[in-house]
Amino acid sequence: MSILGTRVIRTEDPRFLTTGGIFTDDMRLPGACHVHFVRSPVAHARIRSVDVSAALQAPGVVAAFTAADLAVATTDRMFRRVAAQGGAITTASPPEALHDLRKRCKELRYVLEFFAPLHDPVTYRKVVGDLKQLQDCLGAFQDSQVQREEIRALADAMLAERAAPAATLLAMGEIAANLALSQAEARADFAQRFTRFAGPAGQQRFRALLDRPRLTSAPGGAGQ
Repeated sequence: MSILGTRVIRTEDPRFLTTGGIFTDDMRLPGACHVHFVRSPVAHARIRSVDVSAALQAPGVVAAFTAADLAVATTDRMFRRVAAQGGAITTASPPEALHDLRKRCKELRYVLEFFAPLHDPVTYRKVVGDLKQLQDCLGAFQDSQVQREEIRALADAMLAERAAPAATLLAMGEIAANLALSQAEARADFAQRFTRFAGPAGQQRFRALLDRPRLTSAPGGAGQ
């Protein structure tokens, strides 16, 4: 019998309706805290600063964070991860290492774009521009790797079936060789692009980006 249009009898309701169930708010864990989000009461307002001093002085308050606090902590952590992971890559590193770094760079890019309104626009464009060039390099390397593997797998399958004309195999070999050349160029370009993004100058730009968030806490001042 089809269940479509058939009344489904709920079996879990009685224990929730007769005090037999446990909800998340019923749980009491040691050291657990409750979070409260404060949103602007004015639509389309331009928030210039946030004063959390009164919140920090309220009884029972453990901490108060602004969007700028979250932006700095999250972005800094992800940048350090990219810098450490990329700095460990050598000429002997496998292609998987560069592919994994590409994913970390993408995550960092998402975070930067999410918090973009909080950053100085000039510094932000420089940092994202360097990151994008690094991503393009890693993308070119990974794309060439994937295409070479697919061509190799297809050639093996055609040879196994004895359905591979010589001209086709020669053409596939030429394409694979061009892809290998493109991949080698991307690999050679990686060190320069990574240094530009995460080297001493790049780290200085990143510190400047995080040191000057446009939406900051203003202890002792009036929030606007």
